[in-house]
Amino acid sequence: MTSRDKNFDRLSKAAYENQFLQHGAMPEGVHWVGSERQNLRFQLLLKTILDHSNIREKSIADVGCGYGALAEYIKYNIDTKQLKYFGYDISDQLISHCSKNIDYKWADFKVRKSPHKKVDYCVMSGTYNLAMTSNVQQWEDYVFGCLDHCWKQTRKLMIFNLQISKFSFISKGSIFYASERKTLSKCISMFGPTEIVQHSLLSKDAMFIVKKV
Repeated sequence: MTSRDKNFDRLSKAAYENQFLQHGAMPEGVHWVGSERQNLRFQLLLKTILDHSNIREKSIADVGCGYGALAEYIKYNIDTKQLKYFGYDISDQLISHCSKNIDYKWADFKVRKSPHKKVDYCVMSGTYNLAMTSNVQQWEDYVFGCLDHCWKQTRKLMIFNLQISKFSFISKGSIFYASERKTLSKCISMFGPTEIVQHSLLSKDAMFIVKKV
């Protein structure tokens, strides 16, 4: 890991912990606009997993789990009898909150930025949207470095979402907008077959689905 990556990790940790202190365990506490967009992303993630899964038993890594919103959504929306869920975040404060408040036998939380073991599905919902630099290339390199670590621990699908645009840029509010074409091309060359899923209610948001072959 480069010194730049370590610095981005440190800045990300501070940014999310400060936001969590201000807003608590709610979408705004992890820089989400609101629960409606958050839950719609979760719905699309889980539908993708269920559509690609032909067995009941499955393992999911939630990288950038925040305060555990996806775990709570999973509890009320899919069968968890044969599920193993791992929530990861670089913030020990957020992981401590999850460990204390989400007590499900199928869920485990760890302070990490990538899975500690092989999983069937690795998902990242909004994990890389808030940039820790104004330099687009540096942030793109950081994001794909993180994705590479996650891909190595993925058996079936890696799923992540980004804000997209024709050209990559970072907004005045530090939101990273990725070039759809460039990101798709890089995913295919680095990892393998990739498809994009979008929803009319999630403007400028794209879910990238990378499949192991």
